[in-house]
Amino acid sequence: MSDRKQILEIYQNKELSNQEKMRRINIIMNLGNSSPNNPETPTENECPPIPEIVSCSHYDRECMILSPCCHKWYSCRLCHDEDNDHKLDRTQISTIICKKCLTIQPESNTCSNCHIQFAHYYCSICKLWAGDKQDIYHCHDCNICRLGKGINIDRVHCHTCNICIDISAIDDHKCFQHSIDSDCPVCQKYMWDSTESTIFLPCGHCIHQQCLQQLSQNSFQCPTCKKSIYKDMTPIWKQIDTLVENNKMPEEFTQWKSTIICNDCETKTTNIPYHFIYHKCGSCNGYNTVETDIQKN
Repeated sequence: MSDRKQILEIYQNKELSNQEKMRRINIIMNLGNSSPNNPETPTENECPPIPEIVSCSHYDRECMILSPCCHKWYSCRLCHDEDNDHKLDRTQISTIICKKCLTIQPESNTCSNCHIQFAHYYCSICKLWAGDKQDIYHCHDCNICRLGKGINIDRVHCHTCNICIDISAIDDHKCFQHSIDSDCPVCQKYMWDSTESTIFLPCGHCIHQQCLQQLSQNSFQCPTCKKSIYKDMTPIWKQIDTLVENNKMPEEFTQWKSTIICNDCETKTTNIPYHFIYHKCGSCNGYNTVETDIQKN
């Protein structure tokens, strides 16, 4: 039976849904375009049934991927990772399906059948399709796609930290080797290939930007080393100065003294007026201190 006749019979079959009609037609067309003209086109036996087309909650794209490990269709690698107990090696992705015409085809950013563009941004190295909500570029030193406009535009790759950082911070950031090759100290998610924005603290440790915003509501210390999370803590110290001044200690504690060590300047100070919560460093005038001893008079 000719391909044309098979396709006509599929169109006339009222028992088939439109999606199933498209699936069967695509199989016929793909089989017809196989070797030698297009040897990479997947065949019916190589691919699982065409899935229900769903929107991706992670990326704005018009294609779905075939996972090389599970041999299942997913909207993106993150959708795969959420559905399994292992991570998808996205560099091994070789087969995709167009959401519009349901054509199964080798990975690219343009449909081989209906010619739509799958995503505003496409990386053939990372096998990443992403929308236009954020600027994205591929860093060849990181060998991964990063958020930003690009190297020497708004990002610079630090070879000591082995990470891309904001170009405005390259001269005064504290290098901390492989700082981002670890879990976020707040959410405990791996930061190296995270899709969330990651920033450096003054101490050199990394943290997700959103996690830092949550942390700063209750603490001003780096969760890893306890140093202050901002380079200029003056506004916060002034607020604590006012708080301490307006809330005097009860009379029975006014003669007590404390010995403290500052987490920021690492200076030890003795004979500091005792306080239930706050003790001011005698060297840097900050309140990021820990009490080591109390002298009760």
